[in-house]
Amino acid sequence: MTAELISHPGPEQAPAAQTGVGLWNEKCLRYTVPASEAGPVSLAWPSDLVGSVVGPDTVLEWAVLPAFDHAAADVSDGFRACATSLRVTFDDGSHLGDGDAPEVDGLTSSAAERRGIDWPEQWNHRRIDLGSAQGRRIEGLELIVSPGTPRGTVGEELVGWVDGPRLTVADALADSPSARALTVRGSHSSPGRSRGLNAPLTGVPHGGCYLSPATQLDNQSWTYTWSGHGEGRRPELAGLLITRAPSIWIGDRGALGIRLGLGLDADGRVAPEPFEHDDEVALPHRYKVTTRSGIVVDAAGTSHGFAVDLDLPSAGFLSFTVPGGSIDHRTAEAGHGGAGDELRIGLAVTTDNPYERDMRYFVNARLGGADVAVADGPDKELTLAVTPRAGERLHLEMGTSFISLTQADHTRSGLEGRSVEDVAAAAEEAWNEYLGLVDTPSSSVEDRRALASDLYRLFLYPTSHHEETADGPRYADPITRNAPDGPETTGRTIREGRFLTDHGFWDTYRTCWPAFHL
Repeated sequence: MTAELISHPGPEQAPAAQTGVGLWNEKCLRYTVPASEAGPVSLAWPSDLVGSVVGPDTVLEWAVLPAFDHAAADVSDGFRACATSLRVTFDDGSHLGDGDAPEVDGLTSSAAERRGIDWPEQWNHRRIDLGSAQGRRIEGLELIVSPGTPRGTVGEELVGWVDGPRLTVADALADSPSARALTVRGSHSSPGRSRGLNAPLTGVPHGGCYLSPATQLDNQSWTYTWSGHGEGRRPELAGLLITRAPSIWIGDRGALGIRLGLGLDADGRVAPEPFEHDDEVALPHRYKVTTRSGIVVDAAGTSHGFAVDLDLPSAGFLSFTVPGGSIDHRTAEAGHGGAGDELRIGLAVTTDNPYERDMRYFVNARLGGADVAVADGPDKELTLAVTPRAGERLHLEMGTSFISLTQADHTRSGLEGRSVEDVAAAAEEAWNEYLGLVDTPSSSVEDRRALASDLYRLFLYPTSHHEETADGPRYADPITRNAPDGPETTGRTIREGRFLTDHGFWDTYRTCWPAFHL
C-alpha cells in the first residue's frame, strides 16, 4: 500500500465524540501510512487557506484523531499514528511547523515527538502560531507523519483523521482573571473515554451549587460533553442544570434540569437545540450561548440562586426535570401581577438513591417577561409553554434549599430587581479575589490562562452546605433527622452555623456530606 490523505466522513471509533464526522466539519480527511514506514512521510493537504496572508496574530488550528494500532505487540507501537504535524510552506519558500514553531500551548510541533503527547481515538486540538511569518502568503500545506521504527509486530497500516485547518486570531489576555478561565477544559470526555472529568460550572467560589449547560439530561452523569452528544458534528444544548456534582464520574444529588427549546420531540419532551462552541462563552461567573435557532441564554449565579435571561425568536417551551430522580411536589401559580404576567413555581425534588440519607431538595422560581402557561408533558417533568412578548426577554430567578421551600424563596428574593449583568459582575468580583491570588506576569498568555483555569477548578470546592437564612447561616444536617420529609420542609435536623464540605472521589452516593461508613 502507499501513503495517502483522502476525503472521508470521519472516524469509525471515537469514544468521546460523534463518529462519522469531523470535529468541526461534516467531512474530514483520513490518512493511511504503511505500518512498516518509519517516516517522515509528507502528504499534500488540499486547503482553501492557500493564498491567505499571515497577520501578526494569526494562529493555524487543526485537529487530529489517530487510530490505535490494536495489532501492535508492544503497546507503545499502538501510538505510532499519533506522530503527526502540519507544515506550512510560504510564497518565499520558507516553512513553519513540524518542529520549526512551537504549538501555542508551548509543546513541540515535531511529528516524531507528538507520538508521546497526543492520544489515539481522541480528537487532539493542535495550534501553531504563525505570527513569525507575518506578511507572507500561504503556498501549501502538508501533513507530516513520522511514526518511527516499530519495536515489535504491528498491523498493516497506520490510520488517522484530520480536520481543518483554519486560521484564527490569538485572543488578548483579559485583565480580569475570571475572564481568563475556561470552564469547558476537560469536557471532551465521555464514559467511553474519560480524559478530564470536568463540567463547565458557573457560580461563585465555594458555592452551594452551580449552574452548568447540559448536552443531555437523561441521567445524573455526563450531562455535558464537548462533542459526544448530538446529531452530526454539532453538539446539542438540552438545557441548563443546577448541580452539586464534583465530577461527572460521581454523578449528582439534588440536581434540577431546565430543558429549553422551540419544539417538542416524539416523547413530548422539549427537543434539544444544536449550537456551535464558537457561540458559547463559558466562564466561572457567567455562561452565554446562542443556539442555531436563535435562542440566546445568559446566566449567572450566587451561592444558592441563579438568574437566567432567555431571548426566544418564537414561542417555545421550558421544562423542569430531575436527572435520575423526580419532582415529588410542585406548584405553579400566576404571580401578584396577574395571570400571564409572571409565574411562580415551587418544586420539591428527590433523587433515586437507595441510601436513607437522601435529602429532599427545594426550588422556588419566578418567570417573567413572557406569557407562560403550564403545558402537557411527561409526568415526571413540569413543562411550560412560553410566548415571548415584543421587546422583552424571559427572565428566570431561582432559589434553592435543602431546608425548605420558604428558604428557597428567601434565596430567590435576593435576586429580585437584579439583572444577569449585575449578578455576573458580583460573581466575577468574588472569583477575581481568588484567581488573582497567584499570577505569573512573565509567563505566556496560554500559561496564564491555564493557571486561572486551574485555580477556578480548585476553588469550586469545598462547597457550602449552609444557607444564609433570615436568622443567620443554617444547614440541614446530613446525618440526623427529627421528622419525615414534607412536601415543603425537610425532616432533617436544622443546625446553626457554617458547614463546608469537600468531596470524596469514590464517594458516589455521598458527594455533599462528610464521610459515612455503613
